[in-house]
Amino acid sequence: MRRAARLGLATTGAVLCMMMLATVMSATGMTFVLARAAIAVAGNAYPFFAPFVGLFGCFVTGNNTSSNVLLGALQRDAAMFLEVSPALMAALQTTGGALGSMVTPAKVLMACATAGLAGQEGMVIRRALGPCLGLTALAGLLGLLAAPLL
Repeated sequence: MRRAARLGLATTGAVLCMMMLATVMSATGMTFVLARAAIAVAGNAYPFFAPFVGLFGCFVTGNNTSSNVLLGALQRDAAMFLEVSPALMAALQTTGGALGSMVTPAKVLMACATAGLAGQEGMVIRRALGPCLGLTALAGLLGLLAAPLL
C-alpha cells in the first residue's frame, strides 16, 4: 500500500500541476490571447493546424489527457473566433494528441525498454515521425473540410 501511494504521489502531483497551469491560463485570458494570435496567423485554415497543436501538447506533456487539459481551452477559444463547432476543435485536439503518442519520448522509452530496444529510442521516433505527421495532416485536412459544414 505504501509503495502504491509513493508511486502514485508523483503522478498525482504532475496532474495537479497541469490542472493548475491550465486553470491559470484560462482564468487569466492566456488561452484567449493565444487563440486570437493563432487565428490571426492561420485564419480560416486554423482547423488544419488544430491537430498539430494536440500533437505538440502530447509531445510536451507526455500524454493525450494532459495535452487536452492544457490546450483544450485554447482550441475552444479558437473555435469561438472562427465560429466553428467547438466539438470539432476538441476532436481535432484529441486526435492530434492521440497521434502524438507515437512519438512522445516517455512512451517511446517505455516501449523500447519493453521490446528490448533500449538505446534505440531516437531511431524509433524517427521512423514513427513520418506516419505520425502524415496522419496528423490528414486529420487536419478533414477538419478543414468539415469546419464549414458544422
